[in-house]
Amino acid sequence: VRHREDHAKLTGVRRFSAEWEAQASLRLREGDATVLEEYERHGRIEQGSGEEVLDAAHRAWRADWLSGRRTVLIADTNEAVTELNVRARRDRLLLGEVDATEAVRLRDGVQAGRGDLVVTRQNDRRLRAGSDWVRNGDRWTIDRVHPDGSLTLSRLGSSRGLLRLPATYVAAHLDLGYAVTVHRAQGSTVDSAHAVVLSGTTTREAFYVAMTRGRRSNIAYVAVDRDAFEAHQRDDDDGRAVLAEVLSRTSVEP
Repeated sequence: VRHREDHAKLTGVRRFSAEWEAQASLRLREGDATVLEEYERHGRIEQGSGEEVLDAAHRAWRADWLSGRRTVLIADTNEAVTELNVRARRDRLLLGEVDATEAVRLRDGVQAGRGDLVVTRQNDRRLRAGSDWVRNGDRWTIDRVHPDGSLTLSRLGSSRGLLRLPATYVAAHLDLGYAVTVHRAQGSTVDSAHAVVLSGTTTREAFYVAMTRGRRSNIAYVAVDRDAFEAHQRDDDDGRAVLAEVLSRTSVEP
């Protein structure tokens, strides 16, 4: 894009309910660390130890879920995604929203049953729900568990038909969908997003995606303890300092 003139650039931001967040997101995309003050002023940055921010993100997600919002947890490590998914599923089991009597084992070793949210991890044009096909990163609701381990799914937020997902795909390419990695979150739009920053190598591009999925709110939960950041930790780190370092770290090739 830097070396060609025949390209288009999107300039209008339409996702966010709040005008300040629409403008702030553009500064976030450019790596402007001064915008973090604005996010902090609006209550969009929380900090603590790795365990504390996982707890805080989970509590906030649960409150949004119970209020009827479409919400998602986003984390920058696979381990955190699995942990948050297990916590979220436990909540829904206790609420009676998920059927615990029949379940299948998914790709990451956790179980899922009727009522659970799941995410597909591999494109497959042979598998179709109505006129659409299965894409990497799509989120679905389980409508039925079959004796052979296959699942009947409906796409989240869509009425474009049901899908029968084979047991082989379920075991190899399906995860719980309450919490996702940044890569899985790309392209999704929800009411609220809760982004957990645990890794000392998170990049600006990843953080930008995580903080722009929600229409109403996007909140960063930043780990500042040594266990979470290992050698990247500094004695004077706080949430904004950690995020300023994230915004200075880009994955774009020069």
